[in-house]
Amino acid sequence: MVFKYKIRRCLFSVVFILLLIFSFSTISVNATTNNNEEILTSNVTLEDDFLDDSIIVVLKNDISLISKTYLCNDFNEINCVNVEDLTENSIDILQKQIMAEQTGDWTLLTKHKENNMLIDIDSFNRILCLTIGNPDKENVIKAIKELEKRNDVYSVEPNYIESLDSSADDTYFLNDQWGAK
Repeated sequence: MVFKYKIRRCLFSVVFILLLIFSFSTISVNATTNNNEEILTSNVTLEDDFLDDSIIVVLKNDISLISKTYLCNDFNEINCVNVEDLTENSIDILQKQIMAEQTGDWTLLTKHKENNMLIDIDSFNRILCLTIGNPDKENVIKAIKELEKRNDVYSVEPNYIESLDSSADDTYFLNDQWGAK
């Protein structure tokens, strides 16, 4: 009886490992075959309001599905000194979701599925913030033009400076506003 249990357990483990290997190989094949995304080009000018040391890079969908940690040496064509993956918190969920869709086992994502918090895999794009070592608006524009030549990039933009300029100028509610008298 114990012997049969050990054989079943061993057989289950082998099947599970083969299933994992097959799942990851399918992810890699799918990630390298869909490369039809149109590239968006930047129309940035020196007069635009953006940081002089960072660039926002959006990777194509097929590249975004590959679990990879990006480093400065992945961007040798520019003087990159730091890479920050702005979507890194989504990557773990994304990989679990791809696995769940292939295996049918959603136990790791039960709460995400119940709350409709799953990722739209077909439109997911990783977003990276690259810091360049020679801060200057002209260098940012040159780096953008250089990165737009890559086949794994969907779009490249400067890190624009945005501000929310909202103030209540309606005097009708002036008496109801705290500290506005």
